[in-house]
Amino acid sequence: MACQRRIEATQSRAVTARDYEMIIKAAEPAIARVRCLDATELDRPGHVLALVIPSVPKNVSDFELLQQSPEVLQFLREGIDYRRPLGSTVHIEPPRYLGVSVAVRVVAAPGTDARTLSARAEEAIRDFLHPITGGPQGDGWPFGYPLLLADVHAVLQRIPGLSYVDVVRLIPVDVVSGVRGAPAEIVQPGPHDLLFCVGNEIEVRT
Repeated sequence: MACQRRIEATQSRAVTARDYEMIIKAAEPAIARVRCLDATELDRPGHVLALVIPSVPKNVSDFELLQQSPEVLQFLREGIDYRRPLGSTVHIEPPRYLGVSVAVRVVAAPGTDARTLSARAEEAIRDFLHPITGGPQGDGWPFGYPLLLADVHAVLQRIPGLSYVDVVRLIPVDVVSGVRGAPAEIVQPGPHDLLFCVGNEIEVRT
């Protein structure tokens, strides 16, 4: 009953994908981002898919933190049932993630400590790929958005104490098995998937 009251307070009826996004975010503060796909995008008449991302720390490195708890998912599924149109089916799930590891070799400017520069490079890459505060606009890595070599170059060049970027390699990684793919010039998630930084290799030369 508490679940019903919380979601009823947000809106009378969900009709559009935007409606579902607003209801879910208002009902559960632990959800930081919601991406809702309607029947048109899914090519499944009568179905709606809400992909939810929980609030996570800035330096998140544990993939499990991106998996919303089963209790919260069940709470949302039960609550949204009161707001869905008759005949519709609403799925609430975490998105799929494609892991990526960035291997770089950078050259430090004179007088710059190598360890400090390495830490700055690691932080800059993780910040850029963050699912909530990363991406080109700083509002979370966009769903289906690729990572390019040029993106990493641009991010690293803004780091204080860096002379220049020598080498950048992008390595796709299965976030579940940890299996690493071949280095590539682009890492492309699926149209409704997100990237997740699984750890980087930073080499600093002075």
